[in-house]
Amino acid sequence: MAEEETPQPLGESQGANAPKDKKEWAKKSELHMVKGRNLTRDILTRLRENEIAEAANKMAAMENANREKEMKKIEVAKKATKHTEVIVTSFKCIQDIEEVILQTEDSCSKLRHEKYAGFAALQVCVRRLELRAERPAAETFDDRLHQALKGEKKTLEDCRKQIEAYEKEGHQIVKDVQAKRAELSRDTGERRLDMAHDKAELIAAIMVPAASASANAHLDGVQEEGAPAEGEEEAPKEAVKEEAPKEGEAPPEGAAAPSPKNGNPKKIIEETNSLLSRAHNFRLKSLAYVQEAKFKAQQAGAYCDECLSRRCHDLAETKKSLEQSALDVDAAIDTASRALNRTQKRLDPRDKKKAEKLQSDMQVLKALKDTRAALGEDIRNKFAALEIDNMCRRVTPQKADAAAAEKLKKSGSQAGLGATSGGEDMNSTAATMGEAGNESMKLPPIEGATPAN
Repeated sequence: MAEEETPQPLGESQGANAPKDKKEWAKKSELHMVKGRNLTRDILTRLRENEIAEAANKMAAMENANREKEMKKIEVAKKATKHTEVIVTSFKCIQDIEEVILQTEDSCSKLRHEKYAGFAALQVCVRRLELRAERPAAETFDDRLHQALKGEKKTLEDCRKQIEAYEKEGHQIVKDVQAKRAELSRDTGERRLDMAHDKAELIAAIMVPAASASANAHLDGVQEEGAPAEGEEEAPKEAVKEEAPKEGEAPPEGAAAPSPKNGNPKKIIEETNSLLSRAHNFRLKSLAYVQEAKFKAQQAGAYCDECLSRRCHDLAETKKSLEQSALDVDAAIDTASRALNRTQKRLDPRDKKKAEKLQSDMQVLKALKDTRAALGEDIRNKFAALEIDNMCRRVTPQKADAAAAEKLKKSGSQAGLGATSGGEDMNSTAATMGEAGNESMKLPPIEGATPAN
């Protein structure tokens, strides 16, 4: 069994004989192969003639046996060398596969962490949309904040889908390279077993006494002309065994011997290199997309926070202006009420013109009171919307997760209850869910001054 050898670098004398170009290199190799075939044919012809000439000699069987032993040694050494080359290449591929598995699993881990972070941001976005759905009807227009929240939700959902696709691809790559690693390990083991089997056969052939072949030839007498001796029966069998793979696969001279079960090892190495290249490209793509998804999520979140802050500011300013207008209207109503009351007391019933004027003023005062009521309603709507948007600003992933779990628990409990207890459970749940919101949604009275924030 040949030991694994590391190719040595060319010396200065060898470097001086290096071919100038590829054409000269190929021509030189072709000449060597032609010369080798010619010499091989010549030497085989000479050897056959020598074997025929030595057939009559009593010592031919012993010499032929020794020659066959040497040939078998050379053959086993050549096969061991070819197997060793394939084993060394396979071992390096296995090491590369182990590294690729670690890198791919690391990429999948980064993708999973980014998916979790995106899911937390998605829960916050969904919770904000749920809260804003409870705004008063007068405030439920499609403002820029609502558009920003919907855009953030779509961005996060798209990133999540893409990350899941990358995770699936990464897991498939890990399965493929693990299967290829098992195939390389099996091929390596089979080649080592083949080498051990060849070595055992070689040892058994060498241990056969050389005199036995001569004794058998003496007992059997002179054989037919051109027929090989008993010691020579191994040669044609081995020759046929060696030529069989050449006819089926036609490997070039010096190529690695194909495994008896897995076929040509060149194909296995090419498939392995293709898998390694695929895993490398996946790592580059996945890491780049992790950064891209993180940037998109941060950009969408920052834009939503900016829109939310601006919306709260606009609501607060509008509410403040409405409250100031309501104070002015209250003062005007109070002044007009007192003045019209005095006028009504001093009015002469016979003066129809003043009576009509008073009636017209009373209608204006009534319209002013209606406007005051509309202002109060608008103030309540602005207050409710501002409270909801402030609640949106205070939403965290933990609060959003707790709200989602509570909603899921509530829906599960409602599905398990009967029709009789369903109404009570819904009322108690609504009271529990609305307790905190009702505290913050208490509105100031319409009449009088409204306290500012």
